[in-house]
Amino acid sequence: MSIAIKLRFKDLEVTPEDVARYAGGSLYRPDAKRKKLAADILKCAATLVHPAFVYAAHHINTMGPEHGLSLFLPNDKLDAGTVFIVAAVCTIGPQLENETSKLMSQGKSLEALFLDAA
Repeated sequence: MSIAIKLRFKDLEVTPEDVARYAGGSLYRPDAKRKKLAADILKCAATLVHPAFVYAAHHINTMGPEHGLSLFLPNDKLDAGTVFIVAAVCTIGPQLENETSKLMSQGKSLEALFLDAA
């Protein structure tokens, strides 16, 4: 069984500092110009983003070709207490993905990076 969850962007608390950190790494500190760009990008992202994710949990004993589901895990990595395998797929939505691609194709890589990080 898969469970899909859709979130509203306004439910997520993201700051310009978060955008800069996601884009540049934990030690990155944006200057005033880039912090303003991150704030502007957040406003743009709020109109474009449609975050969602879907996940499914499978009992280990329901996995295998006879059940229509196969997953190969190294035997030395299995824990005797392992009961489930959980898989998840996340998206920020097609509009934000498309705008990010458009910015990249226009040579606006910093804006694209910040938009993707927002």
